[in-house]
Amino acid sequence: MLNIKSIITKLKESEYKAILLKLQEAKAEKFQTLLENYRDSSLSDDEIQEELSISSNAFYVLKSRLYEKIQEQLLDQSVGPKTDVLRKIITIPKLLYNTQPEISIAILGKLEKDLIDHDMPQELTSVYAALKKLHLHTDKYYEYSQKYNKHMAFTLALDKAEGILTEFSRYLGDYQASRDPEILEYFPVLKNEMASLSRLYESHHLKVAKLLMNVSIALFLPLKDEILNDEPVEDALRELEQILESHPTDGKYQYLQGVVNFLFFEYYHKLGIGKKADQYFGSVNMSLPSFLFFNHLTYCSKFLISKIERYVQMDITGNLLEESHTDLAEFEPDVNDIPNYVNYVIYKAGSAYYNEDYGDASMHLSGLLNDVSFKNHVHADIEVKLFLILTYSLQNKYDLAWNLLRSVTRKLKELNKSGGYENSIAFVNMLKAQDQQSGGLNEKISKQVNSFKLLNECPNKMLSYLKLDEAFIKLLSKPIK
Repeated sequence: MLNIKSIITKLKESEYKAILLKLQEAKAEKFQTLLENYRDSSLSDDEIQEELSISSNAFYVLKSRLYEKIQEQLLDQSVGPKTDVLRKIITIPKLLYNTQPEISIAILGKLEKDLIDHDMPQELTSVYAALKKLHLHTDKYYEYSQKYNKHMAFTLALDKAEGILTEFSRYLGDYQASRDPEILEYFPVLKNEMASLSRLYESHHLKVAKLLMNVSIALFLPLKDEILNDEPVEDALRELEQILESHPTDGKYQYLQGVVNFLFFEYYHKLGIGKKADQYFGSVNMSLPSFLFFNHLTYCSKFLISKIERYVQMDITGNLLEESHTDLAEFEPDVNDIPNYVNYVIYKAGSAYYNEDYGDASMHLSGLLNDVSFKNHVHADIEVKLFLILTYSLQNKYDLAWNLLRSVTRKLKELNKSGGYENSIAFVNMLKAQDQQSGGLNEKISKQVNSFKLLNECPNKMLSYLKLDEAFIKLLSKPIK
């Protein structure tokens, strides 16, 4: 999350006092204590947490909510002037047709300055279009024509950058669900387009779009050659954080902060740095389900899979079921967005699985297979079916399990002609080992589990959220009834 202490220390005195007064009126003592400590003391987070006598999670939530309150206050302060500027734009026709030119030019000059201060390039085109008309017979006509053309092109560039990022996010999801190498060919093209736009214009909005894309490529795609000349991921994320921090009243950036928190979490989670990952996990997790609507900005549902992995590492998978019910109670996933929908259903099934409700897990997974056509998302199809076979086995529904297993085996043989799916074949062999009732059954399953773990560190990685420990091997080794 943003360095909230840095933000508080940079607040103007009037802004700080306004926030403090609101907290005092609401009798929000803990928020007030945190605000005052960050503003005036040199206490560390651990020392402040101890003073407040709250847990680490509660402290993190307190920081997040204080940040939201600061955002609201700053936004309230910014809405007035910005709204006033927009109202003035509506009066431009009156300035052109019913006002003395000298007065109109003076008003438009002030409006131009206000729009530049508020970073509103699209609205500036209306001002320059008017100034062109008012200077039709002067030397400044050419100057304002140039400014109009520049800002019109800049506005189109911003729109194009948003479109590129949206297209990138769609392809990213499609690749994750299909692992189709042909899709990989789109990403360098999109990356180059974004880089070209960023070179044309000095814009923090364009820079943010470019950095979001570059970080996502580094984290989620096997394209090492494409990131050789990029700055390190952590540096890029810090730069993103700094840009967002520098523009606290930007209407879009308050939402993009959630994406940056997600990418920070995924970065540290991937590196196995749990303490740092924890700093960002709480913020994203607390913003569910709204964060899952950001599928036009990033591969947002990846967070749900990483969340299961994290809870497995922390040995708190028992929390998943309750959280899946509360956090996503009002969330309605888009079935047409197959990659993100698949992750949502896997999260629901995984939550049931770790609650030992294998029937409910099977219901989620089999329902997914009925609801979605996996024609263009073969990788996800294999993963879902292998997970479903496992849940069938744990319910002693071996007829269903073996029938589906035969179908998956045929598909895997076809996919593995060029290699890449040895991990899935090892998982299939592990499931098949249940049917061998000779001595040493545990060793056979254990061998395939170890083989799967070893082979699963590959581009076609799957089922990373399963806890394949000794307890799992014993559970899978129970006699077939």
